[in-house]
Amino acid sequence: MTDQFIKNAIESHHWDYPIQAIPKDVEYVNNKDVIMIKNKNVPNIQTNKVIRFTNHASLESVLSFFEDLPFS
Repeated sequence: MTDQFIKNAIESHHWDYPIQAIPKDVEYVNNKDVIMIKNKNVPNIQTNKVIRFTNHASLESVLSFFEDLPFS
């Protein structure tokens, strides 16, 4: 088992729901550099999180995405 295999398994845990099961209040970004999930109605770090962050140039986009919400 490689580190990449384990990382992919952890990341996929956050995306194993059919699109119909994702509440309309949940917003997300999912691309090769960053995976982020937020729900403006639930302002806590367990709900609003960055799952993958590979490019420090994306930091501004992360901060902009979460606005004033706490995130982890």
